[in-house]
Amino acid sequence: SGETLSTGTSNIILGNNSATSLQTGVGNIILGDEAGVGSDFNDENNIIAIGLSAGKNTDFDGNIGDSVLIGKNAGRTGNSQNTVAIGTDSGYADNSTYNVLVGFGTKGDGTNNVGLGYSALGSGAHNHSVAIGSAALGGVSTSNSTGNVAIGYQAFRNPDTNDSNYNTAIGYQANVGSDALTNAIAIGYQAQVSA
Repeated sequence: SGETLSTGTSNIILGNNSATSLQTGVGNIILGDEAGVGSDFNDENNIIAIGLSAGKNTDFDGNIGDSVLIGKNAGRTGNSQNTVAIGTDSGYADNSTYNVLVGFGTKGDGTNNVGLGYSALGSGAHNHSVAIGSAALGGVSTSNSTGNVAIGYQAFRNPDTNDSNYNTAIGYQANVGSDALTNAIAIGYQAQVSA
């Protein structure tokens, strides 16, 4: 653990093969088997990675990191700057900046998002969005979406909601169910809005 650390200070490293490439980082806390492992984790500052493979093979974009990754595979294999990812597989393989992700498998591709709940934010790219509830905002699969709010179990879950922006879905399976729909509101149990 930390065997290449040369000029770094105030680091805490504990775990088999953890932070093996860290050379000059400052203020990092790396705990867990293979936490913080990877060639891109060499000069990072203020990273907290706790858990099996937390932050493994993650590019923290040179000294910008400042991320908190807690849980097995949290923040693993992606880019993470100024992100909080708590829970098994939260933030896994994401390009994540200024996101807060809490829950098993909560995703965070994009910028300035809040995801709270199992698989919240789905697998698509989001910006400036909020997803609260299991699989909330899980419908955006490939393209970017911006400014959406999904609150409730499977709120905004439609699998064909790419490029939908500035929509609100609140309630159990409330949905804004159309590609590129903008400024729509669905409130209530299985409420549905379509173009």
